[in-house]
Amino acid sequence: MPNNNIYDYGGPLVAWSGDDAQPDWAALFPIPASRRIEDRPQQRRSPAQQAAEDGSDEDEDFWLSPRMAYRLHTAGCLYVDSRCRPHAELAIAEMPPVVQPCARRRPWMEAYTQAAMRLVARLERGLEPQPNCTAEECALHKIIEMAEAFFRDGVDRQTGALDALPRSTLDEDFELVSDAAFLDNDVLMLFDMPQLADPSGLTEMMGTANLHPDDWFKPFKREHTSNHV
Repeated sequence: MPNNNIYDYGGPLVAWSGDDAQPDWAALFPIPASRRIEDRPQQRRSPAQQAAEDGSDEDEDFWLSPRMAYRLHTAGCLYVDSRCRPHAELAIAEMPPVVQPCARRRPWMEAYTQAAMRLVARLERGLEPQPNCTAEECALHKIIEMAEAFFRDGVDRQTGALDALPRSTLDEDFELVSDAAFLDNDVLMLFDMPQLADPSGLTEMMGTANLHPDDWFKPFKREHTSNHV
């Protein structure tokens, strides 16, 4: 993908390793004591232990557990490798119709695939998957949907890798992940209000931005364009 086109995100391209990567999820996303689910029988705790394990204000910021990170990573790898490439029609079919003509352009789809890869790469670095452009928002919505479907169907337990990870109270809270990861759901509004893709008085009134397909790769925070490497 050229670095001088309108679909350029401005950061380094992802060196894709896919599901060959084996991150230490427990180390990358440590669980606060108040959020742990212990497999061992409950033991009598001293007052000091209880105070330490009953949580703190900092624990309220914890929303991505090792198991949830594993689920999102697995779904993200599959989304990239089975829907975004080599032909991309599966990914395109799930996008708002107003976006699909642009998505069929090869440079656009290559940039979108990189957006999905960045989400996966951030997880591998121990970063929460908070999107930094509209394309990343769209991709993360699909990755979360896929991860939740795998959970409901029991697919994510078939390899046994999940069972080796520590448990927390947030392992199955996909709603919390969506609430914490996204600042808004504007990109989803394109399904019902395709006119929002073109800047106008309506988009100004509603406070939406970067919804035109040509703007999907403009970073929200330029200082974060390299945080995936």
